Amino acid sequence: MNNLFEENKPQILVVDDTAANLRLLTKLLTNSGYEVRPAPNGNLALKTLEESTILPDLILLDIMMPGIDGYEVCRRLKESERTRHIPVIFISALSDTTDKIKAFQLGGVDYLSKPFEPEEVLVRVKTHLTISRMQRYVESQNLHLQEKMAERQHVAEELKTTNDELELHVQRRTQELEEANNKLHQLVTALEQARHTAELAHQTKTAFFANVSHELRTPLNIILGSLHMLSGNRELTAKQQTTLDTVQHSGEYLLTLINDILDITHIETNQIELHPVEIHLNKFLQDLVTNFAQRAAQKRLAFTYEPLSPLPAGINADEKRLRQILINLLSNAVNFTERGGITFRVKSERLYDRKTASSMPTQLHFEVIDTGIGIADSHLNRIFLPFEQVRDWKQKTAGLGLGLSITKRLVELMGGQLSVHSTLGKGSQFRCSFIFPEAFIWMSSPSTALATIIGYEGPRRKILVIDDHPENCYVLESFLTPLEFEVITANDGAEGLEKVHQYLPDLVITDLVMPVMDGFEFMRHLRRQPAFQHLPILAESASIMECSQFDDYMLCNAFLSKPVNHKKLLELLQEHLQLTWRYQSLPTEVTVPGQKSMVTEEDEFWASVKVPSPAQAAQLFELALLGDFFGILDLVDHLEQEEIELRPFLVKVRLLAKQFDEIRIHELLRPYLPEGYLESLPDL
Repeated sequence: MNNLFEENKPQILVVDDTAANLRLLTKLLTNSGYEVRPAPNGNLALKTLEESTILPDLILLDIMMPGIDGYEVCRRLKESERTRHIPVIFISALSDTTDKIKAFQLGGVDYLSKPFEPEEVLVRVKTHLTISRMQRYVESQNLHLQEKMAERQHVAEELKTTNDELELHVQRRTQELEEANNKLHQLVTALEQARHTAELAHQTKTAFFANVSHELRTPLNIILGSLHMLSGNRELTAKQQTTLDTVQHSGEYLLTLINDILDITHIETNQIELHPVEIHLNKFLQDLVTNFAQRAAQKRLAFTYEPLSPLPAGINADEKRLRQILINLLSNAVNFTERGGITFRVKSERLYDRKTASSMPTQLHFEVIDTGIGIADSHLNRIFLPFEQVRDWKQKTAGLGLGLSITKRLVELMGGQLSVHSTLGKGSQFRCSFIFPEAFIWMSSPSTALATIIGYEGPRRKILVIDDHPENCYVLESFLTPLEFEVITANDGAEGLEKVHQYLPDLVITDLVMPVMDGFEFMRHLRRQPAFQHLPILAESASIMECSQFDDYMLCNAFLSKPVNHKKLLELLQEHLQLTWRYQSLPTEVTVPGQKSMVTEEDEFWASVKVPSPAQAAQLFELALLGDFFGILDLVDHLEQEEIELRPFLVKVRLLAKQFDEIRIHELLRPYLPEGYLESLPDL
């Protein structure tokens, strides 16, 4: 199904004798990423199609034109075997029902009345391109199925012929051969029974994992959702926040174990699909580096990030799977290293085709090097087996032993290569390489990305949450209500239908597995009603189904797996409700004396913040020089208890220390150091 959405840029033929309309449609569609061929009349359009080796994916066709009108053009297109499959959308000022009926009778798939709305044009074009691609996909699958059926029929006929010959041969044999045949029959029966038993076992295992996933993800959704809400409380002390972070990490680790078990099952049955998206590479890597630098520091290990070459701004890849691969490799390095450190290297290499003298996609090389316990040569071929940890029980670490097995299979699924070199007692080096297309993307404003959402512009929106577990409803309600949403809850699909009519929500979030009426039936009922056909619906579930399974149903607008990722939920709400978020101003920078800047409320806030004394600033500065970030955190906790007025300033210091940002700590403290302090330091 993935290939259905990985075609080249769609081509659209626009036929209109009005130059203004032709220019408008050409510009609109071109700006939306389509390749447009304009034609000012029907004759030229037919000639273009006749001479073109590549046919358009869709035609926008005016009706009233000189020479031959749009009806005649469509009739000729549908008579031709070569062009009859191209979907035609009529665009005309004719609004009479008879004209529309005639357009559809001639083979048109849609009808737009002039003057038209650009947004409506884009939506309908996208819809019919999707339908056309799906039709072609179904046709290709049908053809493939027919070929398979013919092949099987041929095999069946050959088998029947062989069986007939064998039967004649058996009849001519002696009693000894008949006994042998009976034994063979018994063996075949036993093998069939064994196969049947294996299939039942696999079905049982799949059902078990589905139930385990649902039963574990449901309480995890509540736990992680509640932790997310608690972590947003600014009145928490640093120790309380650390405790919450620990619980959050443990919950996410449990979710990782569940996902690992499900992933290995999906891989075994070839059920995992890749979903490439545009990734901002530097931000993606920086998130990993920040996370693992902290984890390494907790074990007093050095963590070094070395980009060995300029990296592309963006790549097109499955972000979830690429992150999973790198996290598994880095986690192993941290888990099995007690002294020394971990080095994470990234190198980019642009491929070049000498024959065509053209650039190719980018090849990325990732290396994870540790000074850990290493692996013996005799064990290297076992480390990629499921549930395998190649070390004795005294050295066994947390985990199920699935990480490297999943990593190897995911690397191969993404068309990459994974290798390992290790020396027992000295350390290991894992290297994986991939080829990814580059993506040209823009990054959002850093201040916006880091700010806290407190609401949105415009009128208050209503959201209906349908879930048979009141705790799940409570978690979503507690998350959405502070953001100024009006939340209505329902226990099942039947109650949800009643409340849709009663409250007319702007968006619905529904669970799929529920008593009385499940989420699928609820969506089917709702989509049959014209008034709610375009109501945004987000489906959520704790089951192991992939989001791609919902493409065929076209019942919901998006899918969320439990535990619900709040960041993803906010992105979907913004997309489907067309929201403009309002952010809370956060103190992110301390104004340096003498620095020229525009005066804002944030500047006024920081102007009133108490700053450390010269002695306190010098203590923090020296710890940063030594790279003792844990010492900085200890000193910040001590100063915070001694002088509560310093807390706003210390919040910034703590944040930079957790990010291991020595340079920005120096810049922050420099204005408050004792006079002559910097000059006394050697080669600062």
